[in-house]
Amino acid sequence: MVRLPPLVLPDSESYPSTVLREELIAGLDAVGCRHDVNDLLTFGEQSSVLTRPAGVCAVFFPPRRGDHVCGPEQHCLGVLHKRDA
Repeated sequence: MVRLPPLVLPDSESYPSTVLREELIAGLDAVGCRHDVNDLLTFGEQSSVLTRPAGVCAVFFPPRRGDHVCGPEQHCLGVLHKRDA
């Protein structure tokens, strides 16, 4: 599930995410957007990337039980936010 912060979309709801980590990284690479592994939010089973220079952070999680959006070995987008300076 992914949810946009209230400042982006007030009264937003959570929705099943169909954005796979590999697809987002391929899209960033395709348009020449630099990105690095975000070490602060990459641990356990979750992973995170941080775009440069915009500072947009994407956090990915493995599927939850009963979640049929991602395959068992894939990570789906769970959180997307812009880091403060």
